[in-house]
Amino acid sequence: MIEYLDKSEVITDSQHGFRTGRSCLSNLSLFFDQVSEGVDTGTAIDVIYLDFAKAFDKVPHERLLSKLKKYGITGSFNLL
Repeated sequence: MIEYLDKSEVITDSQHGFRTGRSCLSNLSLFFDQVSEGVDTGTAIDVIYLDFAKAFDKVPHERLLSKLKKYGITGSFNLL
């Protein structure tokens, strides 16, 4: 599914979670580089931190299935 979403350009290049070769660490590293560059050039920087821990546990499954269908992903799903 990730490969399909990636090839269909549904997932942007900035997405790090659930992607091969990318992780929270690679995301933080990229973020740190961008902030450091802004500080070095005197650019104003605003940061908003959001914690999405267990966010997928709270998404209504019917809404998730509807969005998957919108992107062409259909069929039987085993919802735990």
